[in-house]
Amino acid sequence: MLVVDFLFKIYEFIALSFGFIVLPLWYPYHLFKIRKNKKEFFNSLFSGVALILFVAVYFLINKNS
Repeated sequence: MLVVDFLFKIYEFIALSFGFIVLPLWYPYHLFKIRKNKKEFFNSLFSGVALILFVAVYFLINKNS
């Protein structure tokens, strides 16, 4: 059980660091790169915001428990 907890902590660290460090830095660059194609821009905008919100909710739920 200790090994599973350790592996989950590693997974959680990777997921949260991606969600809170890498994604917010990469996301504006990606939107800037595709800004001329309006349909793809809005699809990326909405999906990226949803992903950031889901990661934030996951973090807040796990912080309180």
